[in-house]
Amino acid sequence: MMVWVVGIAACLTQMVALQSHTRAGLLRAVSIALGLWSIHFAMLEAYETSAILLVGVAYNLGVAARPRRWVAALAMCLYLAGALVAMSPSGWVVAVGSTFFVVGGLMKDVIWVRSFFLAGHASFGVNGVIVGSWVAVANETLMSAANLRAMHRDRKRRRMQAAAASR
Repeated sequence: MMVWVVGIAACLTQMVALQSHTRAGLLRAVSIALGLWSIHFAMLEAYETSAILLVGVAYNLGVAARPRRWVAALAMCLYLAGALVAMSPSGWVVAVGSTFFVVGGLMKDVIWVRSFFLAGHASFGVNGVIVGSWVAVANETLMSAANLRAMHRDRKRRRMQAAAASR
């Protein structure tokens, strides 16, 4: 029961995070959600996934204010090392998904951040199937839909601003 509660709390935190209009706000809020997901997967005894998500927390906090390539390089090395040590399908899938999130974190434009996050959510959804976390599968589906909605909203806002500026 507690596994579900933590998973649902992580899901709700991520949904709120996606409402952020800034890159920094998005990455900081996602860090909180990743911490909750780390606890969720540890409770499911998916320790590789849990550890990789903790690297994601540190990474997102490290690049929230501005992209830092050295932080991204360090995170990528940790993900690669984790995947090599893990040698499990779950570890590999989460490492690949985390890579998408790292690349997204390097982007300055929130739409590009969201685009790479979509690919990361797809990978994390596959991991949910592998470890049997249907809360995670549902979350990644919802996160993908929310990301697409937010991207549409952001693009619409930009078009409106461009139209107003050209008058």
